[in-house]
Amino acid sequence: MRLITVIMLLLCAKISQAQSVAIVAGIVATLDGVRLANAVVEIAGTSFRTVSRRDGTFRLEVPVGTHRVLARHIGFIQSTVDIALANGETIDTIRFALSASARDLHGITVTGEREKSFTSTITTANIRQLPALGEADVFRALVMLPGVTQPNDVIGRVFLAGGASDEHAITLDEHPLQSPFHVNSVLGAFNVSALERADVIMHHLPSATDGHLSGAISLETKQFAAKPSREVVLSLLSASATVEQPIIGGLDLLVSGRVTYLDRLLRQLVSHSKAGDDILFPGFHDILLRIGREEPSQFHWDLLAFSTRDEWPHQGRTANAVPANWGENLLGVRASYDKREWMFRFRLSNNQAYVHRVDSFSDVNDSIGALQHARIELNQQWLSGSLVVDHQGKNWQINGGVTASTRNHKHQWSGPFVRETFKSDVPPISASLTHQTIIGPYVEATYSSGELWMASFGTHVSVAASGSYLAPRSQAAVQLSRSTRISLAFDRRYQFDAIAGEPQEGSLTQPVFFLRIPRMADVAAISGDWRPSTFSNGVSISAGIATYAKRYRNRAVALPMWTASFDPLASVNAAANTTSDSFPQFIRTSGSTIGATATADLVTSRGIVFHGTYTAQRAQETLHKISQPTTWDVPNQVSVFTAVPLGKRWSFTSAAQLRQGTAVTPVAYRIFTVPTTIAGYGQRYVYGAPRSARLPGYSRVDIGTHYAWHHWNADWSASLHVLNVFARVNGLEYGTVQYFACQSRPDLCVDGGAVRRSLPFLPSIGLELKW
Repeated sequence: MRLITVIMLLLCAKISQAQSVAIVAGIVATLDGVRLANAVVEIAGTSFRTVSRRDGTFRLEVPVGTHRVLARHIGFIQSTVDIALANGETIDTIRFALSASARDLHGITVTGEREKSFTSTITTANIRQLPALGEADVFRALVMLPGVTQPNDVIGRVFLAGGASDEHAITLDEHPLQSPFHVNSVLGAFNVSALERADVIMHHLPSATDGHLSGAISLETKQFAAKPSREVVLSLLSASATVEQPIIGGLDLLVSGRVTYLDRLLRQLVSHSKAGDDILFPGFHDILLRIGREEPSQFHWDLLAFSTRDEWPHQGRTANAVPANWGENLLGVRASYDKREWMFRFRLSNNQAYVHRVDSFSDVNDSIGALQHARIELNQQWLSGSLVVDHQGKNWQINGGVTASTRNHKHQWSGPFVRETFKSDVPPISASLTHQTIIGPYVEATYSSGELWMASFGTHVSVAASGSYLAPRSQAAVQLSRSTRISLAFDRRYQFDAIAGEPQEGSLTQPVFFLRIPRMADVAAISGDWRPSTFSNGVSISAGIATYAKRYRNRAVALPMWTASFDPLASVNAAANTTSDSFPQFIRTSGSTIGATATADLVTSRGIVFHGTYTAQRAQETLHKISQPTTWDVPNQVSVFTAVPLGKRWSFTSAAQLRQGTAVTPVAYRIFTVPTTIAGYGQRYVYGAPRSARLPGYSRVDIGTHYAWHHWNADWSASLHVLNVFARVNGLEYGTVQYFACQSRPDLCVDGGAVRRSLPFLPSIGLELKW
């Protein structure tokens, strides 16, 4: 049993005409003499957090009578005390005795703040509870949020609200990113120790945001700290370290780095065991550096640098080969000035994504067998910025500004390695320099009537070389009761780029192609959330539902570029002057998405956590006047997370995913042809209607255990995780040969002819150290 003291300094008390006591109080929560941050006290049903003001005071109105005062803090079981306030009565001190919970467990999803409707947030603490693929990964944790799907569990790319994987933005402290992934798109390129949270916005984008149809994943680095903190994490996959340190001049420094050693271990294993090179692993590292300062005059600035790099050190067929390497570099600066009702914000970002590989191959048509040169070079440079002015009155707020971006892309490749590098329908040959500049002025106004209702309306104008495009956006919210809120929104969005088809596992950074005529989507959504206060027995529950619909216009679908007659030595001159809308060849289609989500969270006083989401949606596109599911369409998905403390140091967590199979194009029948060789009859496959069949559904259960202790003035945590404990198979493609083989022996084909590609049964261990 530990003691938390809540000292209420009653500086004045008086009875108003409404028979209420006006209390000016400072709430201080301590544990063994150490001040606790974010302690919560509830008085008369209203929650207050401890504040760090100079005088430590604030004003609240408490009616005369009997009230229940509740105190709670993360890691402790809450406690309540009943008090009676009479005319002229004062109270000096209220003491609470709180029992420490066995382990600090959190729910997975946290609905955004009241003014941020249609936003879901997942924190670093949430991410670390999930059983991990080697180590905690922010992108793999997002599948626990409503409306987020991940049909291919091998790669880390996700799909928001039925949109394609390239239709949402990824930002780090508001700076745009292109492809922050490691190991051929399997892992996210972030050390989660350096992150505070990830905000996922799908159904309503602020007017300041442009350029993406499905939403945004906004990653935020750790908040400025008042004291130093250090953390080291070791896993089977990599080693990472994070340091946050206040330094001279009031500056705050955050440094975080990660490097893998699994590539070296596997390479040694292959060399000694003579095993195949299919188990090799690319080497990678990433580093994040942030330095900033919050001035006493409410001026804030920070400088951010972020870099990732992957490399196959021994890949190549000749001695002169340059191994494939790819990565991303970001340099950005932000500044803001907040003075009473005015706020000014500025951002400047420079981002570069690259892929580089030089190798050689033998020309099969050359009798001498001479080596031919092959090269892959991708360099995508993005420079962007924004300037924002925000003015806030008593019940209203208006903000406006301008965004600007200029992007320069260099694509140059030829040879037989293009397909295996990008794993999408990119052109077989490219030699192009493309450029795009977009200016985006915007304005948005918001009016609210206290906490009863709010409404906002704004518009974003995208000015490009092909013209101007107006994107109006609006939202409204009504507080039906203290715990129930309904929100609705309507957006129009434009996107001026596309990739050449959904990449498969093993892909690198995807080439982005500019569109002269942008893609467009209209989005409508309505949601309701129910978040009552914590009950007297310590149980906290919340629930939410949402429905949404999208209509796509001018969606860009790339035609397949690869044929059997491709000549790797063909001239690239024909490709040098082609436009982005014809190379690769994009056809324009319409499409739609309709869906609904439900979310429930439960946390008991004993620290047991339950989180569950259900997503039902249909994502379709119209090709040649035929409506068909998209390749990423997942009509039904269920995600469940549970956490149970097992004593003071042990805890058990589990995560389960159940989803319907993906849509595929089946084979209607096969035709046997006249034999032309001694091998016998040949065969041809005649396919049925596009994506008219669906592969078997997929279910996966991951489990993890955590053991935490305090030693040598540091916090330690050891973990053991097992992914896919039942070794379930996630079918991703239609296996034609396997399908017909199954017709004669169906007992051997429990997966209905699906190609077996998915995460295997995969255990991992990890160790964390914080001080």
